[in-house]
Amino acid sequence: MSVAVQAGAGSTPSIAVLPFADMSEARDQEYFCEGMAEELINALTKLPSIRVAARTSSFRFKHQAVDVRDIGRELNVTSLVEGSVRKFGEHIRIAARLTEVSDGYERWAEQYDREAGNVFLVQDEIARAIVDQLEVRLSGLQSPTLIAPSTQDVDAYKLYLQGRHYWNHRYPGFIEKAIRCFEGAIARDATYALAYTGLADAYVVLGAYGLMEPALSMSKAKQAAERAVALNDGLAEAHHSTALVAWYGDRSWLGTERAFRRALELNPASGVAHAHASVMLGYHGEFDEAVREAEQARQLEPMSAVIGYYTGNAFMLAGQLDEALDEVERSVDLDPNFGMAGWQKVWILRAHGRHQDALVEAERVAALTKRQCIFLATLGVAYAGVGDVGRATAVLDEVVAGADDNHVSPLAAAMICASLGSTDWALDHLERAVAKRVPLLVLLPLHPVFQPLWENPRFEDLTRRIGIWT
Repeated sequence: MSVAVQAGAGSTPSIAVLPFADMSEARDQEYFCEGMAEELINALTKLPSIRVAARTSSFRFKHQAVDVRDIGRELNVTSLVEGSVRKFGEHIRIAARLTEVSDGYERWAEQYDREAGNVFLVQDEIARAIVDQLEVRLSGLQSPTLIAPSTQDVDAYKLYLQGRHYWNHRYPGFIEKAIRCFEGAIARDATYALAYTGLADAYVVLGAYGLMEPALSMSKAKQAAERAVALNDGLAEAHHSTALVAWYGDRSWLGTERAFRRALELNPASGVAHAHASVMLGYHGEFDEAVREAEQARQLEPMSAVIGYYTGNAFMLAGQLDEALDEVERSVDLDPNFGMAGWQKVWILRAHGRHQDALVEAERVAALTKRQCIFLATLGVAYAGVGDVGRATAVLDEVVAGADDNHVSPLAAAMICASLGSTDWALDHLERAVAKRVPLLVLLPLHPVFQPLWENPRFEDLTRRIGIWT
């Protein structure tokens, strides 16, 4: 783990928190190391006297042997806390040290040997040590502790951390693993609001990727989000989850807007919330506001692959294609294995008229994601863009053949048909997508792949039936 600090004379200290290094013999505590860093980020963010770099910016340096001075320059900070976790049996040893970036000298170091069940106390001790070293005042603090555990069950907490680890990476099969972890956490603590937000977010992704029947996935997501809000109305993540359900499941713009407003009131430093809001504003036709939210997200989390994907989308919808391409290329550079960034890059390259480049990226993403249906859509569209009708049709056949296993397939098929100029077939597939309530239909009214259909009366009728403007 690392925490970096910018503290010049008269300036506000700024902190960046990196994951602890996993020094356990089995090297199986990565999720716990990430969770330790996130807890510190969340705790320090609540202090108005400290500026805290976002998780995704700091986590970029995970597993990298980078000089502390380079990290300081990259994150615009001047001090660094590095640490490690070693687990043996039911005991943990956590070491941390604060180092000045300018000269490399150690400013503070401590080692904590504790029972695993005392992890919450250790987190609070480390946070307070950092605050003490920075000579930051804690005036206005509501709680006697900096880190107030969201559950008292350490095993539930660990399961939640594992679930978020899988959810953040989103590689094939990881969302299903995340759900099992969140459900396990809830089984241990039925009042654990954060675990319900994880469950809601995971089911939203399953529905959006077409890996579960949409009505079922969104019903489960909505139930979990509502439970999270009921348990803790002051939890920003709960309202963020509610916004995602309102958008993808209920297609309620008013519900989406209300939930996002509440989430950002509770945590205005959430880059991912600003990024999600930017995309939804963009698809709602509010382009200027979408760009403002995208720029805010980028400022908060400049080195986040996820933020780059969402902000690229917003810029694309606003017609700012150069900015959009810059965002997604940065996203792909930060995490080449993040399929959604590559997916978005294909659409932007296509809008730029760079069809051969779009095909190269589409082939990479299809292989990376093991040809998941929604990613195959871009491959078929890319083949059509270079005039390879035969291969585009072959991909279309593959998508249609997988209709029973992937519920987003009608939308994917419609994308390919629209790019091939097969208007009636595209509209027929869209009719099936509407009947299935495919979550990604929220993209329909403004996504550029459907531009050839925009003036068609059947298309206009379909967009009205989706009902995202109410």
